[in-house]
Amino acid sequence: MLRLKKIPLHTKIFIGLILGVVVGLVFGEKATIIEPVGTIFLRLITMIVVPLVLVSLMLGTASLGDIRKLGRIGIKTVVYFTLTTMIAISIGLVLANIVKPGTGLNEEVKAELYKSYESRAQVGIERMEEKPSLKDILVDIVPTNPVKALIEGNMLQVIFLGLLFGLILTLIKKEKAEFLIQFFDGVNDVIIQVVHIAMKLAPYGVLALIAAVIGQYGVNILVTLLKYSLVVVGGLVLYTFTINSLTVGLLGRVNPLRFYKAVKEAMIIAFSTSSSNAALPVSLECVEHIGVSREYSSFVIPLGATINMDGTALYQGVAAVFIAQTSGWDHNSGHGPQADRDSPRGNRSDPGCRPLPGYVPYNYQYHRRYGLFCCHQRNRREGENEVEVNQKTKRKALGQHFLKSRTVLNRIIRSISPQSQDLIIEIGAGKGALTFPLAEKAGHVIAVEKDPHLIPFLEKRCFPNLTILEEDVLKVNFHQLVKRENFRGSVKLVGNLPYSLSSPLLQKVIEEKELISKCVFLLQKEVAERLSGQPGSKSYAPLSILFQNHFLIKIHLTVSPGCFSPPPKVDSALVSLQKRSRPLFSIKNEELFRDFLRGCFKHRRKILRKNLEKFDISLSAIDKAYQKFSLERNLRPEQLPLSQFVELFRFLFINVL
Repeated sequence: MLRLKKIPLHTKIFIGLILGVVVGLVFGEKATIIEPVGTIFLRLITMIVVPLVLVSLMLGTASLGDIRKLGRIGIKTVVYFTLTTMIAISIGLVLANIVKPGTGLNEEVKAELYKSYESRAQVGIERMEEKPSLKDILVDIVPTNPVKALIEGNMLQVIFLGLLFGLILTLIKKEKAEFLIQFFDGVNDVIIQVVHIAMKLAPYGVLALIAAVIGQYGVNILVTLLKYSLVVVGGLVLYTFTINSLTVGLLGRVNPLRFYKAVKEAMIIAFSTSSSNAALPVSLECVEHIGVSREYSSFVIPLGATINMDGTALYQGVAAVFIAQTSGWDHNSGHGPQADRDSPRGNRSDPGCRPLPGYVPYNYQYHRRYGLFCCHQRNRREGENEVEVNQKTKRKALGQHFLKSRTVLNRIIRSISPQSQDLIIEIGAGKGALTFPLAEKAGHVIAVEKDPHLIPFLEKRCFPNLTILEEDVLKVNFHQLVKRENFRGSVKLVGNLPYSLSSPLLQKVIEEKELISKCVFLLQKEVAERLSGQPGSKSYAPLSILFQNHFLIKIHLTVSPGCFSPPPKVDSALVSLQKRSRPLFSIKNEELFRDFLRGCFKHRRKILRKNLEKFDISLSAIDKAYQKFSLERNLRPEQLPLSQFVELFRFLFINVL
């Protein structure tokens, strides 16, 4: 009988896979107790992916020697990756349309799938909404901080760094380059040894991972979706033994059977972990057995693991058609079988209406002068004009950038935390993406919108606690508005602010701060950083001092341009301003204090003393102030904290105060 140590590694992994299925079926959810073993295995493998990609690409690029040679290989690689990805997704689409795996699925199974995967699907939708443009992707390839790119594992940026540094090694003096190449070659050997150690754990890691998955979810879903699973697996097998075999035989001039035998360990790791990154170190090892030069493999394989996932492309092609078929959606015509005016789906253009045949939804009619409402039946012809209205909404004159990311939208709602005792004033309500969720939770919502073309969108939903005000928010007196609504409770401001409106609106917030308990704004990132700026930083400004005296300021997240339509040219930030129970410093004449701060920061390049001399203050008074507060003569305004600004103001303007 063969002893275990004589069994090849790929056989051990396959045995582990089979045993994992058995353990999962026998022990059920209890099998998840061994999942940490699989997690440790995955972490060991993925831990070395970033340094492996970086070092491999550097060595591979440097070993090519000639930049022209690198260019030729790069072009061939990109062309091959593009063509094979197109072929893979085409195979998936064709097979799914021929076999139709989504037809014939009973309603109970559909309901179970919707229930099980609804939350996961929502996450996917949110990610899709945040999908950056091609321009953003290309710009993001170049890292601003190489260390950050390595820490976060941003593979496109890591690849860029590897290619760039490898290219530089071909341009510097040969004796210096050889020293660095030898060093990184040693690092590469260390990484490969880590791979060997991790692979010894592979059979046990695969067993634990498979057992945990089977134990947690069972095989019922797999049996139920057998038709779909067979299409996916059949497509992968077809692609492997046709396209891959042809390219290996014709382009690589290697016997396909010999190739598959050489890379079987990498294939099993990829199958059992569902991770290209996990299989990457093993793939680099395997191809050396069939004579692939390290200078080529270390360049092509890391690129392929990141941007050429043909299996994923094929799978997504099948999945897209499968979902369309299970939903009863005719993806060829673009219409569902029920998509008529009497169906729930046919009424999607009218959010909030009942899905009943012939239903004419009631809606609020808005009286623009007084902000009063009355219910009326909505004319059916309104729907015909919605496309025309939609085209008028994105007007550059108003600086409108509509938020389309559900993730950011939900974060705004969590940050403002609407309660039944709150009156929320939304600035720039737009089409109501934020307005309606707020109205469902807050005591009262006042939606302020300047653009008359957007008012019909806000009138679609019927909320007794919603007031729509068509007005320029800078002309609105918040105190009078709240008094008119006769609402007693905390007042909060929220909004996705046009960049041109940020500064004057923040000025308005300071002026009416006594009324406001909290603000949550989506602002230009630069303005948000100014609000939270600290002494000594470039962003520290009068705005920082004024707001930090009265509010606790927190930047929740940075929002990329791709989250808006149309996208702005700069990043935004979500910031909350929580009113302090009492200001840090009591200032009698705040208007004069604001003018004082503006004067101090008017010329940032000048020292503070030079700016103070512009005021109607004697030089002796300035000297006394510097002596009293132990200020250095070359002190700049951004170096002085809030407390000392207040002390300086009180001392210099004591006669006025």
